[in-house]
Amino acid sequence: FKREAEALKQLGHHLQIPELFADFDLQNNNDQFSYLVEEYVDGYTLEEELEKEGNFNEAKILDLLQQILPILQFIHDQGHIHRDIKPSNLKKNSQGVIYLLDFGAVKLENKSLQNQPNPKLNTRIYTTGYAPPEQQTGANIYPCTDLYALAVTCIQLLTNKSPDQLYDSYNATWTWQNNTNVNYLLETVLNRMLESKPEKRFQSASEILKALALLINQYNSPQINLNNPKTIVTPPPINPLNPLNPVTPLPPINTINSVEKLKKSSF
Repeated sequence: FKREAEALKQLGHHLQIPELFADFDLQNNNDQFSYLVEEYVDGYTLEEELEKEGNFNEAKILDLLQQILPILQFIHDQGHIHRDIKPSNLKKNSQGVIYLLDFGAVKLENKSLQNQPNPKLNTRIYTTGYAPPEQQTGANIYPCTDLYALAVTCIQLLTNKSPDQLYDSYNATWTWQNNTNVNYLLETVLNRMLESKPEKRFQSASEILKALALLINQYNSPQINLNNPKTIVTPPPINPLNPLNPVTPLPPINTINSVEKLKKSSF
């Protein structure tokens, strides 16, 4: 509770993160109650939208990624990791703006575990099905830890199946492609986000936006038939997501020694 209050004080100035107005404790006889007073988002979660309207199409997933990835980049730039990305923590208002909720699991500091003889593991706070292996085991976590959970969220929304229905635990692989129909580029991006090893994933939210830029631009073209995403133009001559390309070594999040006053974010 205290962690969420502190995180919202630092991050709640972002336009798509609820602002914290107050946090306080009240004593009633021998019981103490803690309260958060924060900005109210009038709308519905993506979990509720999935239940009401069914599978998301490719256009809605691209809109989700375009809205949420900049928020995650903002959070990660401040040295935080959300640790609980899932459909119920993403809420859309009447104007279609998506907010990121529930910062109770946010990691305020992430000290490097390298070169420590007996490193202390991170607290195992996560939602089953959405967390990558490093988070489940309590190992060091990274910005791509959130990106993994976002990818699980996307494939759940695309297929209308829970994560446990899409994960093959015997082979330790995600099997979701046959349950939906998306462009090859989006499929490749999501699969890379779902890699079990952190170093094989995209290392930042901005990298994913760059990788999806071609597809996003195509969707902005009036000639594109959004109901048949498989027909979207021809692939580029060079695949920017070639798995043989070297991956930049994974840096841990630096410990935050001080947090500057944040300004209104615009992007």
